[in-house]
Amino acid sequence: MPFNGSGVFVRLYSWVADAAAGIDITASRMDNDTNDITANGLGLCLTRDGQGQPSATTPWNNQLITELGGIVFSPGATITGGIFVSPAFATRIFTGATPLVIVVADYRVVVEQVSPAALAVTLPLNSTVALGQEFIIKDGSGVASTYPMTITPSSGTIDGQPTYVLGTNFGEVKLVYYGNNAWGLE
Repeated sequence: MPFNGSGVFVRLYSWVADAAAGIDITASRMDNDTNDITANGLGLCLTRDGQGQPSATTPWNNQLITELGGIVFSPGATITGGIFVSPAFATRIFTGATPLVIVVADYRVVVEQVSPAALAVTLPLNSTVALGQEFIIKDGSGVASTYPMTITPSSGTIDGQPTYVLGTNFGEVKLVYYGNNAWGLE
């Protein structure tokens, strides 16, 4: 195996060691070394243009993957640690009375108020939410300017504030958990 288990590529030959040992550089040794670099080194790398794609589950050493654009998630996909992938972007219709408690399995919650009233919305416990997990809350009844929704995290803040008020008719808000008890608006 050309990689040593820690991500370092180990070449077949050391030209410096060969020179010190009096071993001449030959075409066959050069070809073997170059072929090993391309097939077993570069051939195992992920590439920016998608030619080198993952063929197995990849551990990311608890590092956050950022700047991902144009991602398409497969149904049922799961990733643990660092990034959240929803297996299904399901919508829940909430028709109950206050309070509305968002759960980790929610992605989009549309509030359809049967008996309009101001609504208290509580986000899930931070300890149960994955880093980067998103929740969308929408006023499906078009009454939020008269009956606002006050969204409160279980602990921490939303963009530095203790609550966020959704007060636009048919408005919606996307909340993202950034870790360390910090939620943000997008």
